[in-house]
Amino acid sequence: MLNSSKKPRPKKLLAAVVAIFALLASACSSAASEAETTSADESATSTDVSGTDLPTDAERIISLDPSTTEILFALGAGDKVIAADGFSNYPAEAPADEGLSAFNTDVEKVLSLEPDLVLTGFAEESLVGALETNKISYNVQTTPSSMEEVYAYVADLGVITGQVDEAAALNKDLRDAVAEAKTQVEAGDAVGTKVYYEVAAGDNAGYYVGHDGTFSGDLLTLVGLENIASADAMDEGNLLNPEIILTSDPALILVNAPAEDTTKVAEISERDAWGEVAAVKNKNIVAIDEDTSSRYGPRLVEFIESVTEAAVAVSVAS
Repeated sequence: MLNSSKKPRPKKLLAAVVAIFALLASACSSAASEAETTSADESATSTDVSGTDLPTDAERIISLDPSTTEILFALGAGDKVIAADGFSNYPAEAPADEGLSAFNTDVEKVLSLEPDLVLTGFAEESLVGALETNKISYNVQTTPSSMEEVYAYVADLGVITGQVDEAAALNKDLRDAVAEAKTQVEAGDAVGTKVYYEVAAGDNAGYYVGHDGTFSGDLLTLVGLENIASADAMDEGNLLNPEIILTSDPALILVNAPAEDTTKVAEISERDAWGEVAAVKNKNIVAIDEDTSSRYGPRLVEFIESVTEAAVAVSVAS
């Protein structure tokens, strides 16, 4: 949702986002044509669901979202980012030293930096109120639920920063990575491999997962794998019941972990009743860098490559 305190411009960029839970098979079949999308087409795609105009002249941007920070720098707009939140640890030159956060934001600090646009993933009431009072444009971008929403947000940032062609190029890179991964999955006879993707352990009631209503879960389907977790199966706490996991018997388990951390793989292997799951029996549990998998930016290419390599390896070994 983009909110702007600026006066309306003659031309608005309206939302053109596909349905969150659309069948992903149709997206796969159109991947080749989508990869040829022109820069003009990309710039016309917007996640602006508020009906207000996108600022196209932002020069002093505060990013309170790591994914947004990575995208801005990938577009060549890093020089316009005057401050970023403390979790924006990539790229190294991201200005994340102001002690800012999307949660419990230091509103006075934000205002003192005199931004003309604040980008955040969390609509903190005090921050939003202060920005509106001071007539500072802001955008609250909730985590995308599909890759189509990722592409749309990248295009938005291209418009905001005047880097429209760069945004189109980044989206083409991402689309091409998906298409290449799908080709590799098909060539490796890994189509339909059952995958369970654990984002984080919850409690005894279940686990936080990359289900098919998330951009990461969407990617699994787009490259030709079978994601055992559906959005409809999640409980009120957004957890997946372990019984569903055990019954589905995934051949591959992916788990978010910090780089070079092997403890999560070991922990899954030792869970009660999980010993008979195919992925556990065959030691097909793969740790995925939690930064590249949880951020909807340029490094999603690394996540796609990691998933593809793991799925093909499972197929070759079976």
